[in-house]
Amino acid sequence: MKKLSVLLCCLFCMATLAGCGGSSSGGETAAASSAAAQNLYSKEAAVEDMAYDEAVPEEEAADAGAGPAAIVSGQNQPNRKKIWRAWLSLETLEFDSAIEKLTAAVNAAGGYLESSSVEGNSIESYGPSRRYGTLTARVPSDKLDGFIGEVGGICNVLSSNLSSEDITLQYTDTETRKKSLEVEQERLLALLEKAEDLESIIKLEERLSEVRYQLDGYTSELRGYDNLVDYSTVTMELHEVRKVSEQTPETVPERISTGLSNTFGDMKEAGTNLFVGFVVNLPYLLILGVVVLLAVLLIRRLVKKERTRTSAAPLYGGAKLPNPYTAPEEKGDTPQQPPKDE
Repeated sequence: MKKLSVLLCCLFCMATLAGCGGSSSGGETAAASSAAAQNLYSKEAAVEDMAYDEAVPEEEAADAGAGPAAIVSGQNQPNRKKIWRAWLSLETLEFDSAIEKLTAAVNAAGGYLESSSVEGNSIESYGPSRRYGTLTARVPSDKLDGFIGEVGGICNVLSSNLSSEDITLQYTDTETRKKSLEVEQERLLALLEKAEDLESIIKLEERLSEVRYQLDGYTSELRGYDNLVDYSTVTMELHEVRKVSEQTPETVPERISTGLSNTFGDMKEAGTNLFVGFVVNLPYLLILGVVVLLAVLLIRRLVKKERTRTSAAPLYGGAKLPNPYTAPEEKGDTPQQPPKDE
């Protein structure tokens, strides 16, 4: 019995030890499985993050890391696409020279003259019309400020306006579509090399022609955007004047002096225009004077002739009526009476 009891105790101990070993090995197996799953998830997440980083543009990634205030202020957006437009109202005393100097300034800045037009007569000619010109120039955007300052040295700037248009969103969208079409074009070319049946080749070539047509359109659109961004548009309106405008005076004596100077200047100009108009129209005035003189002479002659005819007309059968206010004849006291009929 003692031996049997000892044997049973040994078997029980061995069974207990085996159970503990089994439980510990099962725990290690479960832990290993959990760690492997975690590693696999981490790898998949890393792959997805890498794909996302490749898909998202660099500017968007920078904006995602920056705060909202930085995005609004544009501090972390150095590659913005902006179209700058400037409008200048100018006046000059020397119109022809100003046109030449402005054109030379545009060429010196590395730009070009897009259009120009001139209307009106010279300021030296007779008439109120004066020359007025419009010049549209394309100037590199990085030299726009310097060009505007140079224009101020050539002409008197009456007013100016500077505006910009942000086309970053349109540009990025067009560029993304172009890249997608380029990837599709490469895949179509690869499939076209492997295609064997005629039907597949025709379909692939049709789609490839559509992709190329769209690529050309997006390329042209991006080229137009680049031209507008790289070269700012400057519109200059040039007026020819006799006197350059001055700043508005502040004090009363200055205002009176400026007003009198302008009044005398206007009177002088009006007198000059009147004299020039008289000299220019002198032939017409001479012809009109001759016609008026002939008409007056003709009228006077007709009036004189009418008076003569009226005074010489016979009354009462040709005998003149006696004038009751005449005195009687000297030889007789009474005038002779006609004889009475017997």
